[in-house]
Amino acid sequence: MKAAFLFACLFLSVTGTAQSSQVAYLRGLEAADQYQFDQAIRAFYDCYQADPTHLDCLARLAQCHQQMGNLNDARIYYQAWARADSLDARAWMALGDLSLSMGEPEDAKDLYQTAVSLDTTNAYFQKKLGSTCLDLGQFPAAIVALSASLDLNSRDLETISKLGEVYLQLDNLERTGTLINQGLALNPTYRPLLRLGVRLANRLEDRLLTTSYGQRLLATGDSALYFTTLTGYAWFQQDSLDQAIPLLEWVCLQDRASELAHFYYAMALEAAGQTDSALVQMNRAIDKGQSDYLHLFHEQSGRLYARQKNYKDAVAAYEAAGRIEDEAEYTFQIGRVYDEWYRDKSPAIRYYQKYLRSGHQQYAEYTRQRLETLNSERHQKGNQ
Repeated sequence: MKAAFLFACLFLSVTGTAQSSQVAYLRGLEAADQYQFDQAIRAFYDCYQADPTHLDCLARLAQCHQQMGNLNDARIYYQAWARADSLDARAWMALGDLSLSMGEPEDAKDLYQTAVSLDTTNAYFQKKLGSTCLDLGQFPAAIVALSASLDLNSRDLETISKLGEVYLQLDNLERTGTLINQGLALNPTYRPLLRLGVRLANRLEDRLLTTSYGQRLLATGDSALYFTTLTGYAWFQQDSLDQAIPLLEWVCLQDRASELAHFYYAMALEAAGQTDSALVQMNRAIDKGQSDYLHLFHEQSGRLYARQKNYKDAVAAYEAAGRIEDEAEYTFQIGRVYDEWYRDKSPAIRYYQKYLRSGHQQYAEYTRQRLETLNSERHQKGNQ
């Protein structure tokens, strides 16, 4: 009789504990659904105290702390969950996501790898691992994981796009193109793949393909400056100024337009016969010049000034180009400006002689002929 009584008491105690744990758990879920995470934390803690085997309470506690920005507390509870059930891949994935949000991609990769080793058939786990490897520049590992993810879920556009990015980074352009076509067959307006297509076509120097992807991207409402610039420049290279100029003009009206955008716009305007406007844009490219092309901007500015018969500024522009990039061609161009437009040919002779001493051959024959002519003319004047 006494044993039966004790068993009944124990049963009621366990039942009461379980009921208390479940009540607290449900209270926590309700609070979390209403974004009352501080209340949810108290409820889930009560649940776990009442029943330490209720591991979902640990997961919920960690998630609520993470939502509130208490990342160290979130990590403690995720780690407790992983220790309590080391075979639950979800715990390792949650720890990986937390590490990634805390700027620890290497740790995240290792945690994702643990999750994948526990469940190799989960396409999402493979994708997260592959994406992190991509961000770390670990391309072979990224290919393995993303390919595995794609084998498990061939319709995942995000995985297709990320795998295409890896192959583009590795200069495997054929494989990149295959993946782009595979993804766009599933969704022809998927922006990440259209962006990847613009970059691929630009790398291939296929201007027709660049404008094809670029116009499709613009049709989705994506007018990101980089891709719009590439599309406009590709139109220019196809001599489609009516298409190129409006796009490049719009880009160059934006404060964040790159120096290359202004450079391309200047070239398009010059091709359209608008030399003055072209010079304005070229000088804006110079003002913004943060790239390795600054000497080229000065060179083109010098050429445009010469077309305007503004020879003083033309010489100054070529000199600026020469200070950035010591190229013999700029020496020749300065000599040519002095030769063609200045009455005193002495500077032209000096620059021509300097150019020949450089050993540069592109204009060498012309330069020698001009020097002979100029020296002959100077000798004749001296005998008069």
